[in-house]
Amino acid sequence: MNSSLCYTFLLTNPARQITYYALNKLGEGGFGSVWNGVTDARVPIAIKIIKPSSDPARDFLNWLNEQNILLQCLDHPHIVDCYDQFVCDDGSLVIIMEKAEGSLDNFLKLNGPCDPTLICSIGIQLCLALKHIHDLQLIHRDLTLRNILWFSDGRFKIADFGISKQTAPPEELARTFIGFKNAIPPELLNFGYSTYQSDIYQLGLVLLTLLTGSDPIPLNASREKTYQMINDGVPRQIAESLISNFGCGRLAKIISIMLRRRDCWRYKDVSEVQIDLLLGV
Repeated sequence: MNSSLCYTFLLTNPARQITYYALNKLGEGGFGSVWNGVTDARVPIAIKIIKPSSDPARDFLNWLNEQNILLQCLDHPHIVDCYDQFVCDDGSLVIIMEKAEGSLDNFLKLNGPCDPTLICSIGIQLCLALKHIHDLQLIHRDLTLRNILWFSDGRFKIADFGISKQTAPPEELARTFIGFKNAIPPELLNFGYSTYQSDIYQLGLVLLTLLTGSDPIPLNASREKTYQMINDGVPRQIAESLISNFGCGRLAKIISIMLRRRDCWRYKDVSEVQIDLLLGV
């Protein structure tokens, strides 16, 4: 490795004898941090490090769960590619992934509210990814702007599968949405379960945020206020208020269906969402 490279720290996979160099932190969430990095050959990568918690067994299972899902999704055009995964000598759990330009959250901050045609394109790409995930009988459960990546060639990809599963035990609820309580679907908040329609609800939140330029439920709202707004259906109300707007009315109608409070009243399948988005605005 060229010694002129300025890196923050390095990690080595002992089994493959490969070293990865972390350059700067890209972001941090409830389960860990993501770093911009490079390989020995200066190939750009993203390094995800699982943050230790009071339950090491759960940390390991989440890490194992994510890498198993990523292996089932290799080469999908709209799901992030995984290059390597290993446990460091200090017990850190690591996943090495392809490097994106940034998250969708970063994309929104750079570009502001998006054109409805672009939003439809993004939504279609994410529907293709969710269809693959649902065909594996998995629910993502954490589909937020932070966990969607964008690439310079116009592709958008879903990442972060640490909590993807069929159900959410009550003890996981608080940890699942640390810092992102405004993305909890009503059925998970009130009854502790997730369905494929829960992913559709969260995708609706993502598309509505891209359309308006701000979170339907403010991230800094109190827990009590957030839960009240979820149960009152505020995101759906915002989408419905835009249906009469020229240029985005059809898209707003699609989003409003995705955001219905009862999961049985939403689209039955993500393919239905994709078809409506394909019809355009």
